[in-house]
Amino acid sequence: MQIEAGKELVSSFPFRIGGDLVFRETAEAAASFYFWQRCGFAVPGIHEACHLDDARIPDQLGGGHRNVTGGWHDAGDYAKYNGYTPHSVYALVSLARMPDSPLSLAARKQVLDERSGALNSYSRCGSPEKASCTAMSAAPSTGTATGDSRKRTRTMSGATAMTA
Repeated sequence: MQIEAGKELVSSFPFRIGGDLVFRETAEAAASFYFWQRCGFAVPGIHEACHLDDARIPDQLGGGHRNVTGGWHDAGDYAKYNGYTPHSVYALVSLARMPDSPLSLAARKQVLDERSGALNSYSRCGSPEKASCTAMSAAPSTGTATGDSRKRTRTMSGATAMTA
């Protein structure tokens, strides 16, 4: 493409245009991003296993601890919002199962591995006896935390009491 800017002719780099071209050329990279967002797992070259002591249940909901390690960090900020996990899993599995999926076979396998890990963590988040959580907060319930959030026990800040 060339554009005339004043007396100057400016050329862009070559690019293709197509109906679903952006989707097809970015789908595999987007799906693989979930691997880099893994929580409770050592991601080579990114971080060691983190948040291995999740999560404290607030006293007003009965107190205690629940192992909800796993899942994904949210937006690279080391917080985990489990309420979005089912949507992410659905989108990933739908992408992997598309008859003409742009994912390679290796990427499809990776997507299904991500699904299993996320659902395993998510399934441990609810308990009829105590509480269900939708979010993990790196900050303690008494105020703002400092230091490396990957090494702190997180409070189930989105916890709600379960009702029958």
